[in-house]
Amino acid sequence: GGALFMTLFGVCDWTAKAMSALSFTGSGVLTFLLARKLDFEKGTAFLASIMLGCSISFFSTGRTCVVDSTLSFFVLLAVFGFFSGMKENRPTRRWLYDLLYSAGVAGGIMTKGLLGLALPGVILFFTLAILDCLERRLHWRRWLELAFFSLPALIPVALWLLKLYHWLGFHDWYAAVYDNSIGRFTGSQSDHAEPFYYYLKYLPQLFQPWLLLIPFGLFRILRNIRRGHSSADVFLLCAFLAQLLLFTLASGKRLVYLIPVYPPAVLLAAAGLDFLTGKVPEERCRVFSRIGAVILMILMIAAEIVLTVLNPPSVFWAVLPVLSAAAGLLLFCRRKTPAAWFAFLSALIFFLPFCEGTLLPMLNSDNNLRPLFRRVERLRKEGKKVFLCNPHERILGAAVYYTGNPMPVRKMKDYDGRTPEVWVLRKKDKRNPARYGDHFRLIEMPAGTEL
Repeated sequence: GGALFMTLFGVCDWTAKAMSALSFTGSGVLTFLLARKLDFEKGTAFLASIMLGCSISFFSTGRTCVVDSTLSFFVLLAVFGFFSGMKENRPTRRWLYDLLYSAGVAGGIMTKGLLGLALPGVILFFTLAILDCLERRLHWRRWLELAFFSLPALIPVALWLLKLYHWLGFHDWYAAVYDNSIGRFTGSQSDHAEPFYYYLKYLPQLFQPWLLLIPFGLFRILRNIRRGHSSADVFLLCAFLAQLLLFTLASGKRLVYLIPVYPPAVLLAAAGLDFLTGKVPEERCRVFSRIGAVILMILMIAAEIVLTVLNPPSVFWAVLPVLSAAAGLLLFCRRKTPAAWFAFLSALIFFLPFCEGTLLPMLNSDNNLRPLFRRVERLRKEGKKVFLCNPHERILGAAVYYTGNPMPVRKMKDYDGRTPEVWVLRKKDKRNPARYGDHFRLIEMPAGTEL
């Protein structure tokens, strides 16, 4: 996806982030549609979609050039397609939904290897297995559909792997097939290896700011299953817990890996909020929601004014969110509720890109690698040899993005101690802060002096 945008519109920051941003938006739409398939009320489904967009980690991933947001979209597309097919009685529509499942699995595999098949596969496997146990019968047609429609997803993947093998050879083919998929579970990527309780340590940071609502959602789902199970309750429970189990068992662990768990997490959070507010009169809930929307729009207008003062060139981008928020406030005052909610949603949609273009670049300036690679280009023009020293994935990708070509790699243990060269090295030192983003330094060898 990112390569397509760069081919069409050139290499720049927004084309690098475009696929993540589109996946972020698509995940919000699919969350609403899946919530409706799970028999959520329209208001609760809409709330779940908004909650997903306001989840801190999910929003952060949607504005960066990483594949986890895109993987989350394709996993959500796959499980939405298959579950919708399970509930569909008309054969033609059921087949169309199953093809949607195939498309989601194919996109997931092309995005992040076999993990794109494993995540929807483990969700649907546990869903079908638990339903078979609860109903004490084997739904063989569902199992056959799951197996049969997983096969078409492998066709484009096989063609791509064949081309990769002829293009780059066995080493890169093996890295794509094994290291970046199966290797994440077996521990071949030692730099990502963590103990099984890794995610428990960071539990307070996960699924914020909706973490406290998830237990209430789980309680409601489990209570419904106990009283009289439904496929929707079992599916939502498996969509959340089965993925967490898979990521916990995997050897490689990073907090960003849990991004595909966020859509079912916010659906549980929305169910929990609905459970907590179920005894509150409907009219009172409407009043509270209007008051909350008005407060948010006032805060958005205030934030836009402050950010415009701090960064005057951004005044053009502040026009649409300010006008939308002001229109929403005026419509709420005149009690034109549907139009006011539309204005509120528009203000929120316009406000997020405004923050992306003004506030976030100021906050992320310390992690920007562009100055580092500008200096690398100057050193190359001076005739110096520059190497990435013991690099990790991020700096390897950044080198290609900022310089247009892969940079040579130097293993520290292989250096002879005499050849003059410059290393791009990441080293944390609080007493001697790095001159470039994310703790990167330029070290001139063999003297070991920092440039």
